Amino acid sequence: MSVRNNKGFTLIELMIVLVVGGILMSIAAPSFTLFQRNMQISSAAGEVVQGLNEARARAIASKAPVQLSPRLLGVIGDGVKVVARNAGGGDITSLGFDAFGRLISNANVVMASGSVVICSPDAGNETGRSIVVSRMGRVITSKVANPSC
Repeated sequence: MSVRNNKGFTLIELMIVLVVGGILMSIAAPSFTLFQRNMQISSAAGEVVQGLNEARARAIASKAPVQLSPRLLGVIGDGVKVVARNAGGGDITSLGFDAFGRLISNANVVMASGSVVICSPDAGNETGRSIVVSRMGRVITSKVANPSC
C-alpha cells in the first residue's frame, strides 16, 4: 500500500473560512461607512477654512471686499452640506471680508461673527464640523455632535 501525502484544504475548511470572513465584513462595513463620511466632512471643512483664509488675505491685499466662493457653500460631493450662519443663528447666503479683514455678509455689512456648519444631511446622530469666524476674521474649527443642517 502506498501512503498519499495530501496537502491542501478541504472544502469544509474553505467554507468555514468564507463564513467567518463574511461575518467579519458585515461587522466592519458600517464602521467603514461612518469613517468615510467623517473623512468627507473633514475634507470639506478644510476646503472652507482655506477658502475663508484666502478670501480674507485677498480682501486685505486688494483693499476691497471679497466674498467667499459660492462653490464652498451648499451641497458638496457625496451628501456633505455646508451652511453659513450669522451670529444670531440665521442662515445667510454668503460670507466675505472687507478691506480691513472684518467679516461681512453678502450685503457688505460688518457682522459680529459668523459660522459655517458642515454635516451630512442624510444621516443622523453623527459628528460634523463647526467653523466659527470672529468679527476680525479669526477662524476656529471644532467638532460638533448632531449638527443641524
